[in-house]
Amino acid sequence: MYTDTNKRGRKKLLLMTLAVAGLFFIDMLSGGIVRAPLRGIGAFLYQKVDYVWVATFGSGVFSNKAQLQSENNALRTKIASLQEQLAETAVSGAQIQSLRMFAHMASTTKGITAPIISSFTVSAYGTFLIGAGKAEGVQSGALVLSDGGFVVGTVLDVQQSSSLVSEIFRAGESIDVHAGSIPITLAGRGGGNAIGMAPRGSLIATGTAVTAQSALGKPVGLVEHVEGDMSSASTAVYVRTPVNFTELQFVYVENR
Repeated sequence: MYTDTNKRGRKKLLLMTLAVAGLFFIDMLSGGIVRAPLRGIGAFLYQKVDYVWVATFGSGVFSNKAQLQSENNALRTKIASLQEQLAETAVSGAQIQSLRMFAHMASTTKGITAPIISSFTVSAYGTFLIGAGKAEGVQSGALVLSDGGFVVGTVLDVQQSSSLVSEIFRAGESIDVHAGSIPITLAGRGGGNAIGMAPRGSLIATGTAVTAQSALGKPVGLVEHVEGDMSSASTAVYVRTPVNFTELQFVYVENR
């Protein structure tokens, strides 16, 4: 915070600086005639300017302000670093929980846990790569599950150490399912989403589990939304896989 003394010092500094500049201007116009008399005045003013400069800027006000700014920047950097560490800890915790669920699945179903090595958003064909292949016993047609036990795809092609997986609701593909006890044919829309038409008068509640015979009766999604009523010619059923595909890092591949 600036004091009245500092403000007065700054004002004096400005006035003296203007005075010195004025003297140099007069000397230039006179061709040096008044240079000698002005030299003494200039020296005196220079001493005053130097004194005011030291008094104003050497008082510690500006240096303290710069120090505070530096400390604030250091604190911001530290806070950003701590936030990053917290985010990494949260991600690690989620991964550990996911792997624990896969370990539980392995106790009831033969298979392996495999990492996803390509993004779902990279492929325009509804496919993704996993880091397991023939060397790990992966077979073509094997079901690929999320940590929650939902089928997210099937193995399409197997290489030595990697496999190509086709998404369960791949765009342009259809799949026969049951929403509860009601049979529906779903049309895949990609990204874990699909839509189908149920017979007139079908009563399907939001959140109903959707299973597929081609997935050995396992769940492939949940009913997200239903459009239509008892008087409608048909009922539109929107289904989604309860998995955030962009954040999915591991899957479980069943061995048949």
